[in-house]
Amino acid sequence: MNEQLPEIEQLGLQAADCQLCTLAARRTQVVWGDGPATARVVFVGEAPGRKEDEGGRPFIGAAGHLLDELLEAAHITRADVYITNIVKCRPPGNRDPLDEEIVACRAYLNRQLQLLHPKVIVTLGRFATHLILQTTEGISRLQGRVFERHGYKVLPLYHPAAAIYDLMKKEPLFAAAPILDELVNGAESASDTRSPVPTQQETTAPAGVGRDAPGVPPAPAEPPQPQFTQETLDIWNA
Repeated sequence: MNEQLPEIEQLGLQAADCQLCTLAARRTQVVWGDGPATARVVFVGEAPGRKEDEGGRPFIGAAGHLLDELLEAAHITRADVYITNIVKCRPPGNRDPLDEEIVACRAYLNRQLQLLHPKVIVTLGRFATHLILQTTEGISRLQGRVFERHGYKVLPLYHPAAAIYDLMKKEPLFAAAPILDELVNGAESASDTRSPVPTQQETTAPAGVGRDAPGVPPAPAEPPQPQFTQETLDIWNA
């Protein structure tokens, strides 16, 4: 072990041989995370895809290119952010991660967030959002709204891959760029006269979080959401 590496990178080297779930048998490599240990914002996605499994870095395929565009719109460079997934190995055929796979990787993600202690956590897609906010509320109702979770600002967004396959999601995804800009950069500019981004406190894990917030239009019906076990949802108390 190289003791000169940041602790988060040392942990990534340990995770490279992880055998905690059946995904280990079919992966090319563990896709740990990408970015500096001093990152102010952490993006948490779902799981690696084929490109990521081959390249060893998260979000380097088509979804990654769209994420880069979102970062540019929010006046953030990729070199300033840390990007990871709730599951570190590619599920076969890019299927949704299973509960037992999320549980197996739970401690890795928890430790990443503890070591990074970012200013903002951006959850990409329903799986990451459900895990971090401990809710099963539909992503359409949470997208682009700011929540407080254990001292962190949490901004749920559509997954970039979803915005590629459903262009109706691309506009609201990019409409959240000014919110992300304000969260990450707003407080650092003394001349910034914009109003602070309002947040909604998250103290429990109700299924209807934020449902009756004023000014939020009803979202279209969504397919049934995954029912995570309590162990899966309890990431912050690991």
